[in-house]
Amino acid sequence: PPEPRVTLAAASGAPPGAVTGIRFGMHPDSTRVVLDVSAVTPFRSMVQTDSRTIIVELPGTRWNTTPEGSVVRTAPPIAFHAAATPDGTRLTLIGRDDIRIRQAAAFPPEGARGHRIVIDVARTTP
Repeated sequence: PPEPRVTLAAASGAPPGAVTGIRFGMHPDSTRVVLDVSAVTPFRSMVQTDSRTIIVELPGTRWNTTPEGSVVRTAPPIAFHAAATPDGTRLTLIGRDDIRIRQAAAFPPEGARGHRIVIDVARTTP
C-alpha cells in the first residue's frame, strides 16, 4: 500500500478560527476542494493507506458549515464528512477511486476572497 503523504501549512501565530464554507472546483484531471476559513489556519493533510481516503486535520478550528455531502460531477468524484475532534476538526474526503493530493496550501485574503485552504485531489491513475 502507498505510504501516507503529509502536507503541512504553518500558522503565523494568529489564533485559528472556523471553517465557514466548503467549495469544489471541477478540473479535467482533478477536483479542487476550497475551505473558506476565518483566519490563518494550520492544517495537515494525508492520504490513508486505503488510497481512497484523505484526512485533513484542522487543529483548534471549528466547522461552521455543511458537515457532509458529495460531489459526483468532478474528476475524481468525492464525498466529504467533517467531525469535531478533541483538538479541532477532522475533514474526511473519500474518493470513488484511488486518490492522491496533487497540492495543498493555505492562501491569505486576496480581493473579495478571505483566508482559504486549497486542496487539489486527483486520481492516482488517470
